[in-house]
Amino acid sequence: MEETTKPSPEKELDDLLDRYRPEHKRVLGWLDEDYGPLVFRRPNRAEMKRFVAEVSDDNPDYQVAGDNLALACVLHPTSERLRVILDELPGLGMQTSAELQKLAQATGKARGRARG
Repeated sequence: MEETTKPSPEKELDDLLDRYRPEHKRVLGWLDEDYGPLVFRRPNRAEMKRFVAEVSDDNPDYQVAGDNLALACVLHPTSERLRVILDELPGLGMQTSAELQKLAQATGKARGRARG
């Protein structure tokens, strides 16, 4: 009888990133020691606009805004599973939203010259 071995968590994350990168170009992934691989795509303009509005309100709720952005961009696991993880790791949405904002920005070295 052949024994099937499950890929290592690191290999699983690499495979997920390779699977999603062609379609989404910029993806974010990390391996949580308790919850396994988490993969997110770059937020689009509407998702960033909503996030900025939620944190710019008179009474901003950064946790809800971070959770909403993470849920909008999650590729793996399912959004239902991510909701459970967000309940168990209440800082994850804020952590994820900080990284997702970086994905939505220009990459590379900024260059500029003063006129004169």
